[in-house]
Amino acid sequence: MLTCLTREISPALGDCELTHASRQSIDIDLARTQHVAYEKALVMAGASIERLRPVPELPDGVFVEDTALVLPEVAVILRPGAASRRNETTSVADKLGVHRMLRTIRPPGTIDGGDILRVGRSLFVGRSSRTNTDGLRQLAAIADEFGYQLKPVDIHDCLHLKSAVT
Repeated sequence: MLTCLTREISPALGDCELTHASRQSIDIDLARTQHVAYEKALVMAGASIERLRPVPELPDGVFVEDTALVLPEVAVILRPGAASRRNETTSVADKLGVHRMLRTIRPPGTIDGGDILRVGRSLFVGRSSRTNTDGLRQLAAIADEFGYQLKPVDIHDCLHLKSAVT
């Protein structure tokens, strides 16, 4: 069964990191309603939900994808490019460590999950304002260990690779 990690919307979501879009106010109540609907849709699709502990002081905590890359063989705990997001990874590592062996991106490497797009055994990874060359190097070594090939993609004028392709 597919297991999905989620974290509830922080009351501080309006202070989240934005670098690619102009700041607009966020309707927290609407975001919470949409998040509940998102979790219900995952369950309706056959997934089980594991909720990470709420961390109200971390406005971006709901975006758990940026903190880890989960492959069938291993979970890679990433090191977000925004320093304000790095405290999010501890609870993610604790939860994923129950399901997968863990590897970790170390300083000075940075990499956000929004910069990683997996297609089969290929990992397209954006080199962006959030993902640096050292992060790419470390992830390439881990990927190679498990039979994946990393393909760097330079990203400009956009926050993440997935922001550009979706």
